Amino acid sequence: MISLDIDGLAPVLKDKDGKDEYFFSPCRPLKGIKELDNECESSAACQKDGEGKLYKLGSDELTFEGTSFSDLQFVYGAQSSTDKLYRKSVLKLECAVPDLVPALNFVEQTGNASGDSESTPLVYEFLYTGDAACVRDLTTKKISGGSVLLIIFFVGLFLYLVIGILVNKCVRGAVGLEVIPNYAFWQDLPSLTKEGFAFTIKCGCCKGDETARGYDNI
Repeated sequence: MISLDIDGLAPVLKDKDGKDEYFFSPCRPLKGIKELDNECESSAACQKDGEGKLYKLGSDELTFEGTSFSDLQFVYGAQSSTDKLYRKSVLKLECAVPDLVPALNFVEQTGNASGDSESTPLVYEFLYTGDAACVRDLTTKKISGGSVLLIIFFVGLFLYLVIGILVNKCVRGAVGLEVIPNYAFWQDLPSLTKEGFAFTIKCGCCKGDETARGYDNI
């Protein structure tokens, strides 16, 4: 089984290409961004040009394209903006080593679409590079030593009960509660435990008192 931590990409990614600035929120709509004045709060991506005009670059309706993780693309649905043109964004991922600072880069505006309808939007391509884009193999995860001990304990307990009951019932002819392995020991265990605690507490309280040890003073 493999996993991709898309929620770990970042809340908001930014890039600047010349005078244009791009804002991208891969996992949720852009909200509370001061520079956007709530204009793009229903969008996953937004462009701010040199004049301060804002353009929605795709809704938060996410679909996936690609036949494998190596060519996986995140496609954010077409959305009209202030200039009445439709735009959508495509986010591509590139795995990088953990010590590399994650980065979002605007790549290019692709295609020859007119952008005058939802079916012919302008396409903006972005590339995310970072550790969160790496595919993780969950099948290689090892169980802890404590888990191994618990498994051994419960398997041993199960075998102890099953084999003991079969031997007592089929070989020794025991019936009722007597079929339980070492029934007398388990029956006396609560009282033995109680006596052990009482003895320990009594000895602890009387420590240093020579008369309490049962010997005469010389």
